[in-house]
Amino acid sequence: RSGEMRVVWPRGTTLAQHLGSLSRTRYITSIYNGHSYPRIITLLTHGVRTHASSSKSSMHDTGIVVNSSITRSGKEPLTTSPSTPHHITWYTCGPTVYDQSHLGHARTYVSIDIIQRILTNKFGISVQHAMNITDIDDKILTRAKEQGVHPSVLARKHEESFMKDMRTLGVRLPTVITRVSEHIPDIIAFIQTIINNGYGFVTDDGSVWFDTEKYASSHTYGILRPLASDQQDPSYTSTSSYQQADDHPSDPNQSVASSSGPVAKGKRDFALWKATKEGETWSWPSPWGQGRPGWHIECSAMCTSIFGSTLDVHAGGVDLTFPHHENELAQCGAHYPGKCTLPSYHMIGV
Repeated sequence: RSGEMRVVWPRGTTLAQHLGSLSRTRYITSIYNGHSYPRIITLLTHGVRTHASSSKSSMHDTGIVVNSSITRSGKEPLTTSPSTPHHITWYTCGPTVYDQSHLGHARTYVSIDIIQRILTNKFGISVQHAMNITDIDDKILTRAKEQGVHPSVLARKHEESFMKDMRTLGVRLPTVITRVSEHIPDIIAFIQTIINNGYGFVTDDGSVWFDTEKYASSHTYGILRPLASDQQDPSYTSTSSYQQADDHPSDPNQSVASSSGPVAKGKRDFALWKATKEGETWSWPSPWGQGRPGWHIECSAMCTSIFGSTLDVHAGGVDLTFPHHENELAQCGAHYPGKCTLPSYHMIGV
């Protein structure tokens, strides 16, 4: 592709060590040379319109055109609330901090930073940006056990390394950084509301699962899957993404019964709360028993704890399109039935 730049560094070294001397201006120019500011926005932004309470005619038109993941029209106006026409709220799925950063992280967060700078510097739109740090995850528990350290120690070490890499690349820090371990009460309350609304169920081991089939019977589910299929490799199938993702049944035909006790009802169900397993050293009490949050629930709960039920932009890497971002939308729809407005625009593949 025109202006494409490739960077390769030796195994065992950090991203910062080999990109530290790279000029940020050169990096931006090499990728976006020849494109005007509005064109950059059009190339990188995918819109998912879910403002149930606000029609387009009542919104403020910023004059910016974005691509739509739903309509694939490529010409969706970027609108904001008339009460705050020059302000948007923005949530980004951050890293799972179990290892060093890599070029995929750089690609995502540099792109997001570029778009935010354009919105602010060119169009005068201020961005209130929140990003999560996933510091509770199967990979973190496994790696911490291998290294003989507490999961929180490992997670904080790699979080600090990630932030150092972002500073080296010139990426601005978010307005707010949220850690899963610091939002357990918010996550538990969010899950309980989903259960109360009939879209979550508790299993005998104390885990909580999202009832995807019940949700899909009254809501649209899978709206981002065609986009994920287009952007992933040719081996993509409707079940392979579930097999590769955390918190989903590894067997696509798995039902309620299993050797370890009742689990998911169907292959598309996913864990909201994971009961503590033998040997795990990091867990929290909940109404359903000792455990920890599932992967998908963290972003929905933390985002709404900061911004409420309405968000302007949600961003993340292409690998999170489906099922992670899809499940975030489902969780918010189950938590706020009939009035979910999260998010207005979904940036994926940045």
